[in-house]
Amino acid sequence: MGSVMTPEAMREFLATLLQGAAGETRDHWERAIGPVEKLPIHLNLHCNWRIRPKASKRDMRAIEHAVALVRTEHPYVAP
Repeated sequence: MGSVMTPEAMREFLATLLQGAAGETRDHWERAIGPVEKLPIHLNLHCNWRIRPKASKRDMRAIEHAVALVRTEHPYVAP
């Protein structure tokens, strides 16, 4: 398992990954991703974070793919 990031660091990581993989600016992706929400770990054992993106269909596909990849190494965020 990788290191544990803060919710804000996770958002920045996802935005940077998407910028490199799908184009657009990091600000574009940060707006599309929205905040990373930390969930109670006792109710979410496999992963304690989620996002609720607001984006176009194309961007949603890219975000969903990035999240699936990132969660394999970073399933948890720190407080």
